[in-house]
Amino acid sequence: MIRLQKISSFDPQYLKQFYSQNPGIENAEYSFQLTYLLKDRYGWSDFWKSNLERTGRFVVDEVVINADALQRSWEKAHSIPLNSGTPLLDIVRAQVRAFQPNILFTHDFSFITPAFRKSIRHLAPSIQLIIGYDGTSRNNKQQFEGCDLMLTCNEETMEYYQRAGFKATYFKLGFETSLLSEIRQTAEHFECSFVGNIMLGHNCHESRLRLLASCADETPLVIFTSVPTDYRFLRTRAGFLSRGNVRKAIGDVIRDYNCLRGLRNRIRPPRFGLAMYQTLASSRISLNVHIDAARSRAGNMRMFEATGTASCLLTDRKHNLSEFFTADKEVVTYDGPADCIEKIRYLIDNPTRCADLAAAGQARTLSSHTLNASILQFASEYL
Repeated sequence: MIRLQKISSFDPQYLKQFYSQNPGIENAEYSFQLTYLLKDRYGWSDFWKSNLERTGRFVVDEVVINADALQRSWEKAHSIPLNSGTPLLDIVRAQVRAFQPNILFTHDFSFITPAFRKSIRHLAPSIQLIIGYDGTSRNNKQQFEGCDLMLTCNEETMEYYQRAGFKATYFKLGFETSLLSEIRQTAEHFECSFVGNIMLGHNCHESRLRLLASCADETPLVIFTSVPTDYRFLRTRAGFLSRGNVRKAIGDVIRDYNCLRGLRNRIRPPRFGLAMYQTLASSRISLNVHIDAARSRAGNMRMFEATGTASCLLTDRKHNLSEFFTADKEVVTYDGPADCIEKIRYLIDNPTRCADLAAAGQARTLSSHTLNASILQFASEYL
């Protein structure tokens, strides 16, 4: 039996929302609290665990490293003495030592360092493979030192790590089909929605900010997100102002700040987990905008989440989209804000066409792009 331990970090904003919406859960014992958190279906939830354990070859332990109340409940139950340094990392070290995994999957960008990976091998001699995941094209070989295998959903990022001397492979994202039995019909209905993040900075969501601002002005687009504070915005602009044409950079800063200010009065609070899936399912059209780091390549999670819930996917045109969907038969693509606005209006004005596209997109995802299949294929080749 292969023992795999997956260490993840969740969006701090999501964790704050989850615990505020479930008062008292922070006092529950560890296993109950973990189960309740994962049943909210944030991110990959326990999808690796459920799909791998179904094969009969794996025992999987899920750790959410930055869920403070959850981790403190594990600490309390095991009465572990904290060492100097970061307490949460001390708890994780104790969890790894207790589980003694054969495979350690570090799905985290903030806490797990090369030094941690190096030290953990001494605490758990059972470890034969440490996996890292770069799903946002960070392309940072220093950050992932100590990984025996790198996973990424972007082929250019895979090639970056291979050139840097890592063993790296492409992991195709997909829709978790078990969610279909958990998504409930609600009274909500949206003609077109966007659900996601706006993170500013180099290779982040600069294009997304501008497109959403344009569409919000011209269409009934409903946006579920949070936007950066003025302080965070100005911090991200400092780097842009130091490069290239200063006059143009100042003009771009003013333009982007106006976009940000305009969105602040239009957005609704972000939705995560099962609430996010239900929002997608309640949306006739789901707008997708890849992160800037994706460049010309499609493949983000939202494509499969939207189509999997039978929403009509409207996504930015990428040269490899045909690897996943047939444009104008299963999904709709756009080139820039003006085209996006035109496509939203067209789909709203043609509801039968929109519904046909949504049905075809869902059929394609359920037949060709499931997370279940991606996880099992990866396991058969590498684990």
